[in-house]
Amino acid sequence: MKAILLSLSFFATLSQLKAQSKADKSSGTIKNFNTAELAIQKYYHLAVQYKEGKGVPMDYQKAFDYFQKAANLGDSQSVYAVGYMHYKGLGCRQDYALAARLFAQGAYGGRDNSMYFYGLAWRNGYGLPQNEDSAQYWLKKLLL
Repeated sequence: MKAILLSLSFFATLSQLKAQSKADKSSGTIKNFNTAELAIQKYYHLAVQYKEGKGVPMDYQKAFDYFQKAANLGDSQSVYAVGYMHYKGLGCRQDYALAARLFAQGAYGGRDNSMYFYGLAWRNGYGLPQNEDSAQYWLKKLLL
């Protein structure tokens, strides 16, 4: 039942955001969202709710699925979150190699959280050959 309510909430919120975006556009306000951006926001929000158990029962599988949907739409924070879920084995099979590839994607894109976990993967040899030089590079780059 909660899943149905969340789905209805998703589409209602999507419609509201689209209507608000149109209203903002006509008034000259700079809040121009396209449908993909709205979907990303809602998928990410639902993922966090399920991951943290805020207003819904904690469910890592659902959190993972929603993060994956947002990541598939190009959201870099969600790509990091999918990597983190794989790193920890939350809602999916633990897979350090896949997590490291996802962290690399974010790290090369400049995401701080991805740089940190990419550096840890190098340092600890999780999904990558252990390499202290690479670990230090990414962890120091994070500080710059």
